[in-house]
Amino acid sequence: MIPIKAFIFCLLLMNFSYGEVRYINDIPDYTQTDVKGKKSGNGLQYCAPVSVSNSLVWLTKSKHNQLELIHKLASKEYMNTSLINGTGTTGVLRGVDKISKQLFGKYKELKYEGWRQHPKRILKRN
Repeated sequence: MIPIKAFIFCLLLMNFSYGEVRYINDIPDYTQTDVKGKKSGNGLQYCAPVSVSNSLVWLTKSKHNQLELIHKLASKEYMNTSLINGTGTTGVLRGVDKISKQLFGKYKELKYEGWRQHPKRILKRN
């Protein structure tokens, strides 16, 4: 599983201009235990899709159904979240890249910091 702070770090590096601390209480606080159902394993391995969805709902000022967004992010087409192993580094980065392009058109850069394998097109932070 990817620690939440690793994902938050990724989002900050995407260079959105929303990063002021005063908005911290405006960010949704959906938790993985809010995800119910056998198909999702009751959210036990959904920490990455849920945390990403919290940020995206806030960034887009979205009225989208957050649970639908979580399931979309967890799907094979995005993060490929496993009900046994959660979401790997490659899955998180691929999902953030894909959903960001869909929602925002493009972004300046997405970087990764860590020792796990990741897509070569995602820059490694020095």
